[in-house]
Amino acid sequence: MMIQKLSDSVLLSQTKSLVREETRTTTEILHHLLEIEARKLFCALGFSSLFEYAVKELSYSESAAQLRIDSMRLLRELPQVEAQVQSGELTLSVLVQAQKFFRQEAKMGRPVSATQKQKVVQSLEGKSAREAERTLLAMSPQPEKHRSETVRPVSADFSEVRLNLSTETLEDLEKLKGLLAHQFPEMTLSDLVAHLAKRALKELDPAQKEVRAKASVGTSTVQSIPAAVKRAVWRRDSSRCTYVDPETGRRCESRHRLQIDHRHPKGLGGGNDVENLRLLCAQHNAFEAARIYGREAIQPFWHN
Repeated sequence: MMIQKLSDSVLLSQTKSLVREETRTTTEILHHLLEIEARKLFCALGFSSLFEYAVKELSYSESAAQLRIDSMRLLRELPQVEAQVQSGELTLSVLVQAQKFFRQEAKMGRPVSATQKQKVVQSLEGKSAREAERTLLAMSPQPEKHRSETVRPVSADFSEVRLNLSTETLEDLEKLKGLLAHQFPEMTLSDLVAHLAKRALKELDPAQKEVRAKASVGTSTVQSIPAAVKRAVWRRDSSRCTYVDPETGRRCESRHRLQIDHRHPKGLGGGNDVENLRLLCAQHNAFEAARIYGREAIQPFWHN
């Protein structure tokens, strides 16, 4: 039957039914994404993250993909919230607001316990995303911090400073974020600028040279792989993960948290020659280790 021929009451009734079905389907999708992430199935397809898989394989927009992933992770931590989502008392956008709030609090040195998170989420029931944002800002001792993390494709706001950056500069900054991700996995663009400023001062500020020189006395590191070999591997692999999906031939595009991996594992007799080494992102390194040794053997690293 054509929708134009439906009576008003039937049209309204069917719309409510469709919305309930949409909510149920969305919740099922979140559970599927949870399981895909747990099994690292996106790695097998050549993607370095669940987000990249959701955007490039499932064709979600970046915002829609992040909305579902943030909601999924909060549901994993607070499974009791699912009932409110299914009933419509909590929307995905409100869950995302809560997840951002929890991350920001942890970053500010105020981690929120699971019990506290449950209470916070309960306080957001029935609220719109805008109302939820106001509620969460009122809970934070420094609410203005929540507004300072927005990063735009062309420019970024840092307090009262606006930076207009070329595409090339943004690509360079993203590459730097990837190289620093081992130390700072949650680094934002503003964090990166602060880090680079401090690092440059250590290198250039004469007042800090003496402190740096004293700190380096008597310290040394032993690298099992010679520096020249590492440089050769990075050049050959173009500073990019080399994992390739054997079925589709798709190569991972990640430059994030790159690690040198032994094709034939060192623990099984593999050497440190260039031919036996390759660059893998952290996700594909864990994925390959799980393939060789089994998930149980690398359980502490599997969910990183």
